[in-house]
Amino acid sequence: MARSSVLALTSAAHFINDGNTWLLPVAYAYLVKVHGMPAYLAGIIAALFAALGALASPLVGRLMDKYKRPMRLIGLGLVLWALGLAAFGLGVQTYDLPLVFAGALVSGFASAFYHPLGSAALALAYGGSSGAAMGINGAMGSLGRALYPSISTALFAALGNYYYSLIALALATAAVAVPTFLAEEPSYEERGGRGGRPEAVNMRAVAALTASAFLRGFALQGISQYVGVILVTYFGYAFGQGLGNELTAFLLPAIVGQPLFGYLSDAVGRRTMLAVSTVGAALSAAAFAATGSVSLLPLFGFFTFSAFPLMLSLAGDLVPRSSTGLATSLVWGLGNTGGGALGPAAMGFMLSAMGLGAVYVMASVALASAATLLAVPRPPRRGRVPLFG
Repeated sequence: MARSSVLALTSAAHFINDGNTWLLPVAYAYLVKVHGMPAYLAGIIAALFAALGALASPLVGRLMDKYKRPMRLIGLGLVLWALGLAAFGLGVQTYDLPLVFAGALVSGFASAFYHPLGSAALALAYGGSSGAAMGINGAMGSLGRALYPSISTALFAALGNYYYSLIALALATAAVAVPTFLAEEPSYEERGGRGGRPEAVNMRAVAALTASAFLRGFALQGISQYVGVILVTYFGYAFGQGLGNELTAFLLPAIVGQPLFGYLSDAVGRRTMLAVSTVGAALSAAAFAATGSVSLLPLFGFFTFSAFPLMLSLAGDLVPRSSTGLATSLVWGLGNTGGGALGPAAMGFMLSAMGLGAVYVMASVALASAATLLAVPRPPRRGRVPLFG
């Protein structure tokens, strides 16, 4: 399969996957506003969604390494997304909470598929150029995150029914699943060690990177999920379009940041750029808390949402290709997603107890994440291939 085809299909899948993930928070607002659902239930649904995605990710990685079919498994994940959205949408429209929970759980399981599989497919196709490829791919995920909340509300305004809105997006998901499922798989050539034997898996290196990813996700997702709350509570913003514009400005810079960091990771080094992005996010978050200047939010978003091409191309470089799925699923699933599931809960408690001091605590945790990268060994150099072709 041509490398450009792998990039195109995985980018479309990334757009859909990350966009779908941001449909659920919009639906929580609908459930609370229209049906009067208690807000704590939204938190429970969100926690279950994130926890299932984190716990299922190593299973997905194992499937990838066993069957060596990342494209087909991505297609399967998209089919599960379509089924989960259909059930979730019907539950939201009719206020059937068991169906809402069921749809969220299926969607949470589906969300575990893309990141380890997409990064593995790109690593197999691009080798030493995978950082740039993952940067372009990651930009599509960022675009989906930025656009899908507006797309879903526009569909609801046009169709007047939440179920129909999510069915439309479920059909779009299924439409991308079909060519992805049927695509030819990227070549799977194993690297050899001394004497032509396959390289051993350095699980200590993977564990160190997973720990760094956990701390990064815990700290930066913890802050990110409360940016709107901080603006409203501490800096005098009203709930309305102005707040929405600031949040959009926070999310959009990653569309440029991911390709840039991906390119620099190929040129400068993946560990170095991951450390730079993490330190930059920590310092810009602390500066935002200290000054209240919303002009710092795009900078914070630029650094925060650059992780995909950096973490996962580094994870893929640390292990033989036969273990790429397991390594990327551990780093992204248990590491980044697991930390991102727990961080917002900790941030909420700390905001209640110590106000904006919580941001400084989380920024310190992010700096610790960057320091942990010193325990990750320098990966072997890979051959590079043209980005398109």
